[in-house]
Amino acid sequence: MMFRKYYVPIILILLLIIYIFFFYKNVASRINPSRYNLLLAFYDSSLCEGFMVEYFKMRGVKTATLQHGIFSAFRENELINSGVEPRTFHSDYFLCWNKFTLNEAQKQGCATEKFLMCGILGYVGTQYLPCNNPSNKLFGVVIGHPSFESENLILIEGANILAQQTGYKYYLKLHPSYKEDYFADKVSSAFVGVVKKGIPMIDYANMVEFSVCGSSSVFAELVYLNHNTIRHSDNSITDKFRDVKCGKIFDSPEGIVSVFGNGFNTEDQSALFDELCTIKEIDKEYKKILEPYS
Repeated sequence: MMFRKYYVPIILILLLIIYIFFFYKNVASRINPSRYNLLLAFYDSSLCEGFMVEYFKMRGVKTATLQHGIFSAFRENELINSGVEPRTFHSDYFLCWNKFTLNEAQKQGCATEKFLMCGILGYVGTQYLPCNNPSNKLFGVVIGHPSFESENLILIEGANILAQQTGYKYYLKLHPSYKEDYFADKVSSAFVGVVKKGIPMIDYANMVEFSVCGSSSVFAELVYLNHNTIRHSDNSITDKFRDVKCGKIFDSPEGIVSVFGNGFNTEDQSALFDELCTIKEIDKEYKKILEPYS
């Protein structure tokens, strides 16, 4: 009986060992670490990239990993809220986006001197350009990952209420995992369509006057573009930004109307930028860190 209890975990571990063996044989063993000054991983918590980080570190080569989304500290023993990224980070350096990530790393007990703030990775190679406010009586609803579906439904409910009260229309900006018609039975007559998937964030931001969002990483990107936002926050475990107290925040679908009625201001935008973006000249920061290894 005891053997049966551990049978599946043992099989999984053996399969991973076999997988890594063939990865080493066919990929890693063909790379000579001594030819490089730095290994830059996209996500060193993943299996193969984590192996490569250790492979290069054993040969005295510095390593760094990037940040591809909003990472938070441990909150519960569920993958999406477990703080897996800061907990399993093992490169020499973590090239992070902002003060928010640094604060979460401190909560996790990480050695924060290894965290280097560089700005939002997706804007490397682009010139800083704030969005335009089209004043077109349209707003967007940023739908997060399906694991945040309960919040996504609150966002849509709030959008329906806000549209009814103000006469505005709205788009849904869907997470790539959702089909375009997934929320067809949840939207009201104020819904005008789904934002085309994959368009540049600046193009989306220029389509609407403001956005309603929740725990999506898109929130930080919109702040970077100086786009007005109204964020849902219920201070729950799944509320990634629960410790960010600045900006326009509503905690129930009905509450969105009064928050919108208070208007937007530059003080909120400045405070949000400092916390969630921090760096404006992103190319300059990444180059400053990476050029010594070139």
